[in-house]
Amino acid sequence: MSLQYYGLQKPIFARNGWEIPQPNPLVLEKFRQTEELVSIQTVELVDELLRKGKTELHIRSVSAHMYDCVGLIFANRRSWIDIEHIDNILQHDGYQPVSIGDLVSGDVVVYILAKKRVHVGLVTNVMPAMGSVPNIRVLSKWCKHGEVEHRLEDVPYYLANRANTGAKGRLMTLSDYFEEIESLEFQIQFTVLSGLSSVEFALARNSIVTSMLDLAKGDVLLVQELYRRISYLLPKVAGETKLSYDESIIAYLYCLKKTDPLWAYRASEIIWDTDGLLWSRWLAYKIIEFQHQVDASLNLSSPEPSSYPINDMPTYPVSKISFQGILMETA
Repeated sequence: MSLQYYGLQKPIFARNGWEIPQPNPLVLEKFRQTEELVSIQTVELVDELLRKGKTELHIRSVSAHMYDCVGLIFANRRSWIDIEHIDNILQHDGYQPVSIGDLVSGDVVVYILAKKRVHVGLVTNVMPAMGSVPNIRVLSKWCKHGEVEHRLEDVPYYLANRANTGAKGRLMTLSDYFEEIESLEFQIQFTVLSGLSSVEFALARNSIVTSMLDLAKGDVLLVQELYRRISYLLPKVAGETKLSYDESIIAYLYCLKKTDPLWAYRASEIIWDTDGLLWSRWLAYKIIEFQHQVDASLNLSSPEPSSYPINDMPTYPVSKISFQGILMETA
């Protein structure tokens, strides 16, 4: 596909003429998935949520084109726009705050996790409240999945607050952590989050991941087990539809990144060669790119273990502004 029609080649502007930042299209193209895979996994995800009693979910569309929830609303499905830019976009577009009782179709909802913007949706219908419960319909792009119309509060991260309690109240072995992290419930939590920084931020707040990370710190054998677990899961990705293991693999890679740069680099190389993944390949790309930059600056041909810490990727500053819509916030 020519980049001329890819949606990221030409600039996109806010109402006041400010140019909205977009990622490098050549880099983003590396993470494209087939429309068939996007469709299958979106159907499986929604079906799983419906089985859990969420009866008002409707798949609007699926596409292999790389756009996210911000790109759906502010770029007419033509671009992936990092959620880190949402406050600036709202400011330059002239949005103003409204109360939940004043919402109308066309307003924007920003979902927040611990003061960090992680997802946006477009209000499509405001119906009479069911008792004290708002009855508001929202359309949003569930990141690497399709577009879903849902109730205001029914996005996966909020639904999945089973709430990271698996590590509390009992002593967990590494195999217990693997079971938790590879469960469908764990993976559902991260399906709606927009941008790699949002996924890493959520992982850093997940008690299962942080407990496993604490267990692995300073233990070379456990670090190697994380690498082996990634190697074990990667062959399963191609043949799996319901569980792509993308969220599980990035959880393991995130822990390796925090504990041992060499093993993180080795894992990134094998992850990068596996199709059907988004977040884990994206983080792998960042790790490999960073390591190559370090090697080039020091004239090295290969990384040395624990010599060059892999820092967190920089994020854009978020300004505090008002907007036309509401904030859905969770701790």
